[in-house]
Amino acid sequence: MLDIGLRKEVIRMCIGVSVLSAVMVIVFAVFDRIDSSVLYGAILGTAVTLLNYFFLALSVTHVINKENAADAKLFMNISYLLRIILIAVTVAVSIKFPFFNYIAVILPFVFERIVIMIIHMRDGKNEHSGS
Repeated sequence: MLDIGLRKEVIRMCIGVSVLSAVMVIVFAVFDRIDSSVLYGAILGTAVTLLNYFFLALSVTHVINKENAADAKLFMNISYLLRIILIAVTVAVSIKFPFFNYIAVILPFVFERIVIMIIHMRDGKNEHSGS
């Protein structure tokens, strides 16, 4: 399914986004803005963010095994479109239904980028130091 390197990246993303989502919930609590919609929103946003990243990893694994470059590009484009639709539907549902705090749903998608940046900075630092 996923090779060791991609599995490691998915696990690091799960940990990073989950930690940042927990911090987000704590910040909502500190500012006395927490209610069940924040918790449900954080769960939904984190779950869809991690699902999106997992689907990306699966797509990359699938594309690596394709011999035809045109097929690989088409597959990645379709994968990207479907993942964007997943995110758009999630955000639309969170805005439509007050059961979810839409800010708590949207922020984990930003956390994904933050975690990627942290991972790249950390890995780059390790490469330069010889670790």
